[in-house]
Amino acid sequence: MEQAVHTPEETTVADEPPLLLHPRRPGTAAVGIDDRHYPVLTADGRIALEPGETILWQGRAEIAEYRYSEGMDRHDVRWTLPAACDVTVTDRRLAFTCRRGLAVTPPDGAWRAALRLARSVTRRRRTLSAGQVRWQWPSRLYVKRGVLLLVMGAYRVNGLPTLALSGWRTDPQPVANTIRAAVARYRLDNAETLGVDPAEAAALRERIDAPVFAAGSSQASNLPGPLLFGFLDAAEYRRPDAAELASPAGAPGQEDR
Repeated sequence: MEQAVHTPEETTVADEPPLLLHPRRPGTAAVGIDDRHYPVLTADGRIALEPGETILWQGRAEIAEYRYSEGMDRHDVRWTLPAACDVTVTDRRLAFTCRRGLAVTPPDGAWRAALRLARSVTRRRRTLSAGQVRWQWPSRLYVKRGVLLLVMGAYRVNGLPTLALSGWRTDPQPVANTIRAAVARYRLDNAETLGVDPAEAAALRERIDAPVFAAGSSQASNLPGPLLFGFLDAAEYRRPDAAELASPAGAPGQEDR
């Protein structure tokens, strides 16, 4: 049975920007850059881990952002990265970096220009394309024909932002197994702050012990108890600045200061 996404009021706006990517300069971990939406980087361009964070898997994959319909029966591609990315899966999130800029495939409009600017910034300056999915956010996990999909809900966004990982050197099913268990454990460990109810907690425990994703097949798993993109705990839905928390601070063409 599909689990409901914890959400504030239902609102949408048109022509919203891509959510899951931002140009990051190496060294942002040392200058207090916010990492709510995007990872901060060490001086040598690696993902800066939080205190106590544990790496579960590292490898490379091709990455894109899709927007799926609510029924998951159609999608558009917001952007792709033209080269394989360095991907890190931890007990708190999936984060990635890429040393090449965007291959832009957005719809017409202002965000086409913004994404072109992002490509220019990445080429001219010592920046990386970076993004992350914190384990508060995914509502569903799919493996389809060698593509791993992490599906989220987002405040005032049309459709379902989805991080798509493909181009694996081996089957992605073991990574999907790792992610499913990591999401479940994270939400159980933080059930009170995330607003996970008893039924969701029971379902999450089942996800930890669920049969592994089988190699070579298309499979899906609901991830009970998600928050919307950008929110770190359920109490943030009630904050006066909730809309700002849900939205990245800068457009894709803007760089870290």
